Amino acid sequence: MSGSEVPHDRRPVIGVLEQVVNDDELKQFGKTCIAAAYVKYLEAAGGRVIPIRHGLAEEDYHEIFNCINGVLLPGGRFNLKTSEYARTASILYHLALQANEAGDPFPLWGICLGFQMLTHLTAGENLLVKTASTNNISLPLTCTPGIKNGRTFEKCHSDEMETWAETPVTGHHHMYSIPLDAFQSNEKLSNFYRILSTNRDHDGLDFVSTIEAVSVPFYGVQWHPEVNAFGYKRDLAAPSSPAAVRLAFHTAEFFIGQARRSSHRFASEDEEEENSIHQYRLVHVGQKTHSGQIYIIS
Repeated sequence: MSGSEVPHDRRPVIGVLEQVVNDDELKQFGKTCIAAAYVKYLEAAGGRVIPIRHGLAEEDYHEIFNCINGVLLPGGRFNLKTSEYARTASILYHLALQANEAGDPFPLWGICLGFQMLTHLTAGENLLVKTASTNNISLPLTCTPGIKNGRTFEKCHSDEMETWAETPVTGHHHMYSIPLDAFQSNEKLSNFYRILSTNRDHDGLDFVSTIEAVSVPFYGVQWHPEVNAFGYKRDLAAPSSPAAVRLAFHTAEFFIGQARRSSHRFASEDEEEENSIHQYRLVHVGQKTHSGQIYIIS
């Protein structure tokens, strides 16, 4: 199920971890799902999506890993230590770490809980603190000096970066955050990641909002870029200005660009198609979710 060099025009395949359905109103549709906004976000940049199920044997994840070109760790409400989400993410994190260290490029992209999961796996401890005022709010991309040495925004024009830093272009939907001082004082985190942006909650706490690993293609955003173009809930803090949408698409294109470097592939196009997210049922749920649509996985 692994293969030869990937053609430059081939769409990279991104594995997205399934999300357990916690909302009672949605349980009628299924037990696990993937929000359609994540799929649209990746497809808009030229990627393809396959769901990654929880509860599989570790060797199954090895097999999946050798077929895909990157992993997106989505948001949600799961325990960072004991959940199946945490187990699945941990296995893929260590596979990606080993692959990159062996010269086999493989990117990870964490959004919200996925961002928190990456930091937890790297630090080996939970550094989150409660920040209730960061739930459903739009904030600027407050860049740090370290962003100049980073890869994520290196090709962005300075005028665009200034606009993102001055206007609310990032949608935050989290009740826990990693304080800037806690992140910086943890040697495992501060040595492994470069902080690209921070934000401040209503109580004056500075928290980390965008990171990238220094030597491997691991990236995390505490905010939700997928909602900028594909968040349709009426009361959702989903900045959809032209500047906000450009920021979202930039992050998607950057991640997909990183995934194009991976040479992993399915044994055949038919096998790739059989695993596609589009083999699963798409359900319209209206105002019950951020994106109004979910793919039912189980």
